Amino acid sequence: MRAKQSFFKRQRILGVVICGGSCAFVGAQSTEMSVTTYPPVHVVEKPLEYRQFEKVEITGSSIVRKEQTLALPVRVITRQEIDKKGHLSVTQVVQSLTQVFNSVDRTQSGNLLGGFNNGALHGMPTGTLVLLNGRRLAPFGIQNISGTEVAQVDLDSLPLAAVDRIEVLSDGASSLYGTDAIAGVINVITRTDRQGVEITADLSRPQGGVGQAWRSSLSWGRGQLQRDGFSLRLTAEIDEEKAMGMSDRSAGSQGRVFFEHQGNPFHIDSPKVSSFTAPALLYSPSAKNNKMWSYLFKDGQCTHESISYRGFLGGCKVNLLPTYDLYPDSQNRKLHLSGEYRLHEGATFFAEGLYTRQKTNMASLDWTPISGRLVNRVDSVGYSEAVAQGLDPANAFYFFQPDLPALQRTRDKTQWRASVGVKGEIEHWNYQASLYSARSQVITGAEYGDIGRLGLIKSTPLPSAWVLLPLDAQNPLTQQILDTRQWQKDREGQTQLTAFDVRASKAVGERDGKDVLLGLGIEGRQEKAITRYLEASAAFPGFGDQRHVMAAHGELQIPVTSSWDLIASLRHDAYSDVGGTTNGKLASRLAISPLWAVRGSWGSGFRAPSVGQTMMLTEPYVHTVLSGLSCTPDLIAVTNTLTPTAGSSGVYCRNNKSMRVFTNGNPDLKPETSEQMTLGFALTPTRNFSISADYWRVQMKNTLQFESWTQVLANPLQNTNQFIPYPELVRNPGSNTQYNDVALLLKMRNLGMSVKGLDVDVRYRKPGDWGRWLLGLQATYMLKSKERQSETTEWTTDLAAYSSATNVVTPRWRSQWTLGLERSDVQWQMVIHHTTGYKDKDITAIRVDTGKSEVISSRKVPGFVTADVMGLFKVGTHTQIRTGVVNVTNRMPPLSFYSANGLSWGVNSDQGSLRGRTVQLGLTHKF
Repeated sequence: MRAKQSFFKRQRILGVVICGGSCAFVGAQSTEMSVTTYPPVHVVEKPLEYRQFEKVEITGSSIVRKEQTLALPVRVITRQEIDKKGHLSVTQVVQSLTQVFNSVDRTQSGNLLGGFNNGALHGMPTGTLVLLNGRRLAPFGIQNISGTEVAQVDLDSLPLAAVDRIEVLSDGASSLYGTDAIAGVINVITRTDRQGVEITADLSRPQGGVGQAWRSSLSWGRGQLQRDGFSLRLTAEIDEEKAMGMSDRSAGSQGRVFFEHQGNPFHIDSPKVSSFTAPALLYSPSAKNNKMWSYLFKDGQCTHESISYRGFLGGCKVNLLPTYDLYPDSQNRKLHLSGEYRLHEGATFFAEGLYTRQKTNMASLDWTPISGRLVNRVDSVGYSEAVAQGLDPANAFYFFQPDLPALQRTRDKTQWRASVGVKGEIEHWNYQASLYSARSQVITGAEYGDIGRLGLIKSTPLPSAWVLLPLDAQNPLTQQILDTRQWQKDREGQTQLTAFDVRASKAVGERDGKDVLLGLGIEGRQEKAITRYLEASAAFPGFGDQRHVMAAHGELQIPVTSSWDLIASLRHDAYSDVGGTTNGKLASRLAISPLWAVRGSWGSGFRAPSVGQTMMLTEPYVHTVLSGLSCTPDLIAVTNTLTPTAGSSGVYCRNNKSMRVFTNGNPDLKPETSEQMTLGFALTPTRNFSISADYWRVQMKNTLQFESWTQVLANPLQNTNQFIPYPELVRNPGSNTQYNDVALLLKMRNLGMSVKGLDVDVRYRKPGDWGRWLLGLQATYMLKSKERQSETTEWTTDLAAYSSATNVVTPRWRSQWTLGLERSDVQWQMVIHHTTGYKDKDITAIRVDTGKSEVISSRKVPGFVTADVMGLFKVGTHTQIRTGVVNVTNRMPPLSFYSANGLSWGVNSDQGSLRGRTVQLGLTHKF
């Protein structure tokens, strides 16, 4: 009997558990049972809601999964992280990553390349593929036949307000996007959760109030796909930045730099220190004395921040760098529109549009310098001044160049992309098909000062005594020179990309309770590039070409065991101009326990030269002009072997003269091929602590690199085929004969490269009475970075040392240390940025105590540390206020004679910003 009662008790307990307290329960000892009557239930048949979007699309994979597998090292920068760090552009977000260095930024380097800004994963800009929502954009509009390659996406063309997150795949050769992603993929993913209206406004004020910037955006969204069957989003963004002059940052515009090396004092002048001055410099060479005279020389010394002329009495030089801009004046307008519409069960139509218009202006061009002889006549300009200063008017020269603000270079950039497609699920296949077209257009122009209209022409007498006085408001020549400025277009370029892609994936089997997944896809692209020179640059040849690319790819994910996944992929690309290539990739992830897992990958890559690089123009054209030529015995020996042109008496090398560097396309260029591998682990011992580390390596053959004139001039006998006679004849005034100067002809060529390193990510959070504390470390440690000119030459390294072969410095260690505090209404964060030092570029400097020139090599540039403090405050449920200070201690990068931007002197802008301490304030309000 007791057993039976116990049985009934267990049944009552089970009934309570099953019903969850919602069922009526009648005690076992009741003799009567009450009956509750419920209304009838009507079942209405309704199709199941479309749930395909619950699955995950992973950057770098064509398979749509139910969950993230982490087989590949993907770093995700969320919208919340972007807001907390106070970034104001996509460029800032990407270039702040420790994995990104040797990029082109907004300083003079970006200006010299047309206002271009890019991202370079692991220091490899041409191997970094930038995508918007998993699809390509047109590369920068102006392409180069040779020189620094700009066949990447301009990051400034992407609106930050539309960004939901940025996924960085630091493992190259994706089978989905293309094997040209040798270094990895930066996938910018836009927001899909817009509801209502959102406005933002941000203000940035650098130290001294110069170079201020502001950004504002208006975003609107309506509809939810799952609920309403459609969604629509619109983002409009405007940002402007005022120019920052080099005169505002002395660290980047020094004329004469004093420093110590190995306990000895030295000084060296900037390449922009010039003997062409305003007021004009007078010079009289003679056997008895070399004398100079300048209005800038007063009471035995040079005034007005001019620089003394070593070895010459009475002469002064000027530093032109303060007349340039360091950061440009820019205005950007960006518009992004996207939406989805559910067609029927399991299918959704999507569309997206992007339009960007950017204009930049930057003072970066010299006024024309002129020189000539004085006229040996009492009434001629400069005669009395020359006599008064002890110069011989019969053998005297003048050197003049306006010291007015540098002439402006302008860029007008337009980027657009339109895409449509459909995605969904049919017969268990998750599919996506899209068609898109993109275009990037750049028009460059510049101010040109035609001082020849005023009679200021090279090799003619001075027409006015005003050139011997300062160009100030009291000098009428000042305004006359400024009035000669005229703006002209000089170059126009356009790139176009038209493409389609179709991909699908499904489960094709099962092992150990996990799906075997298959992904397939095809892609077709047409790439065009056209560059032509206009008006002021009519002497430079234009070029244009196109190519077609067809590709097919497949990917298979196999669960070897319940905790071990293996992913194999294969891609074939057929290029219309360089042939076909097939490349594969293997990736694997093993979950050793629920707390930690290991992962690794191996693959091969392929990147074709850009559309213009293999073109051979009829005639080479001038790429740049090198000044201060040093005619070494080896260089003279090579010069003597050159064949002069008709009417020439010979080819000569002249010390301290300029040398022209010509260039052309190279039809013999081969595509880059590479092998990539990664090996890493992810450890999560507790829910509040995680650490991951990935070792990676890239080996490249036939790397596309512009020949280095530094190395060619350092070894003339090994580079004889790079020297040519300058085509135009130079007249010798003494003998009335004509001769050729020696010149260089450099092209793009194929080199070899090997890089490897370690990426580390550590995160820790600790709940406390004040809120949740956050600690973090992201770092990249480089183990190798080297190149070689050919299979038979030695490797040269740029790791922690300047290399004349690559003209860059690869830092050994870059890290970000984060300390944060999060509360429901307040978030604070401090970020410390650290970059290790390196061996500087070799220079020839003057030892102060002896006055003699010495070569300074292996000079150590110290590491660089800055700290940012940012705060985020929530006011109610609809308003967010952001405030903070970037570079709290107002630190400038240390003294370095390697300059990433090629113009600022004594500082490397790639190591740190020259803006200094910058106060930021931002507001976001949702309606």
